[in-house]
Amino acid sequence: MKITHEICITNGANSAECCDAVLTALGHSSTFKLKADSHTDTVHGAVTIIHCDPCTLGEDTLRFQNGKREMATADNVGFWFAEIGHKLVKIVGSKAFCNTLIEIKITDTDEAPNASHKTTYKRPDVMPTQEECRSKIDAHMLLCGITSNNG
Repeated sequence: MKITHEICITNGANSAECCDAVLTALGHSSTFKLKADSHTDTVHGAVTIIHCDPCTLGEDTLRFQNGKREMATADNVGFWFAEIGHKLVKIVGSKAFCNTLIEIKITDTDEAPNASHKTTYKRPDVMPTQEECRSKIDAHMLLCGITSNNG
């Protein structure tokens, strides 16, 4: 099962802090392991965070794919976020916040290591639903002061 969820980080948390919060929210433990402790570890899934920092309007210089550089404004920051694979969520004062993507893979069947992954994937005893995963993430992120959006 693959789940994609989106959040908007408004408290300055970085990708590592966000990943730790997601693992905590989903109940990462020996019975539901989403992060390998070694390259030969058995896991039940994986979490990937595609993080993007907020942009400061009037201060940050944006470099567009066509090579053009512009000072960040409310008019151009949404286009720039889109070019780098994100979307503008909101502007608060001089800060433009975008979405951070959370991609979760939980294995439906056991998988041996192969060219795309070094660890063994084992189906968890109790498979969470996509909605349970999203709900747990949103609830925990709220406790951490991170705004969530449905993805």
